[in-house]
Amino acid sequence: MPALAQRFGVAHFPQYDEGVHVIDYGSQKLVARTRQPLDSPKVRFQGGAAAVADALASHVCAKGVKIVLGCVVNKISTTDADAVLVEGVELGEPRSWRAGAVLLAIPPRLILPPLISWEPRLPAELAEAAGATPTWMADTTKVLVTYPRPFWREQGLSGTGMGYAEGPINQLYDSCGPDGSEPHALCGFIFGAGADLPGDDTLRLRVIEQLERMFGAEARSTLSFSSHRWGEQPLTSGNGGGTGGGHDDMGKSELRIPFHRLNTMPISMTSTGLGFTGGGSSYLVIRGGN
Repeated sequence: MPALAQRFGVAHFPQYDEGVHVIDYGSQKLVARTRQPLDSPKVRFQGGAAAVADALASHVCAKGVKIVLGCVVNKISTTDADAVLVEGVELGEPRSWRAGAVLLAIPPRLILPPLISWEPRLPAELAEAAGATPTWMADTTKVLVTYPRPFWREQGLSGTGMGYAEGPINQLYDSCGPDGSEPHALCGFIFGAGADLPGDDTLRLRVIEQLERMFGAEARSTLSFSSHRWGEQPLTSGNGGGTGGGHDDMGKSELRIPFHRLNTMPISMTSTGLGFTGGGSSYLVIRGGN
């Protein structure tokens, strides 16, 4: 992904990870601190990952490609010998296209009826594997907390942390801009049952309590708190079946069964870089090369 970003002029910088990392074992236990790496090195994109998508869109549009937004595909037909027929609804109006190939960059469960109908039907092995593949991070809530300044860096802390026991945050990262610029933020991921805390007020209270345990009283002096619950997004989890399962349930070989001009490339289908955008992009090169 850094190479792709560089090609399209999107600046990237290393994920800040300098200093001591914090491990939270809950309110009844001491917080542990360590210099041992808690995660592998990562990079971040200036403007967020969406900047890469926007740059790629600009590149292909300049070559005459038309991007249609706000359109829901509901049928794909491969009975035509020369093209794939795609039907959908755009702003309430029916639409149809003839395509030379189709790349499905969506969670596996979303390619199944009744969301998308197929003519002819998908191979049974592919459909079964898609239905059994959990949507990546559909059981996850992401939280972002901003502050007047990155006070944890002043304490010699990296902002990287892990939470066990009561949580709710399981993984935590420094989310400041390049060289500590604004936003001065901590970004956390909450998995499984912890992501189901009712209401944003309750979630905010629990998150700030945990950050105070990890970083001290200054963690209460927030500028903003925001959260995103992926499980509540219908085009993430499909028919309410996006949660459950684990990494062993992803990357199934049956998901890569050749089927006419159909190519699948979401991160939960790739055999390399599973769960990362780099895995999805490399899979596009492999599967879409024809």
